[in-house]
Amino acid sequence: MKVTDETCDEELLELSLEWNLSPEVAQTPFLSSLFDYVLANPDRDPGRKEDQSVETQAGACVKKVVSQLQNAGLASEAATLMARYQRVHPALRTLDTALGALSRWLRR
Repeated sequence: MKVTDETCDEELLELSLEWNLSPEVAQTPFLSSLFDYVLANPDRDPGRKEDQSVETQAGACVKKVVSQLQNAGLASEAATLMARYQRVHPALRTLDTALGALSRWLRR
């Protein structure tokens, strides 16, 4: 299945975040679209409506998705998202580097 604007939109991605379905989405072709959406909205708190004026923690959406992926045993996917969020150069995004960064980040 090829992911296009017709098969995937922001509402679908937002709902998958609200319902904590990131690990399930990670096993589909929509993972790249989910990562792109999360990285475009890193501070958004999934489940919180935009009109609510409560400040969210920096990277709240990214941290929530990384945590969900890590808890589901998808460490490489979680590490990949963290590497992209931290803007690690693509040449340095090896699995070992990404897992090391994830490990350091989770210890904070």
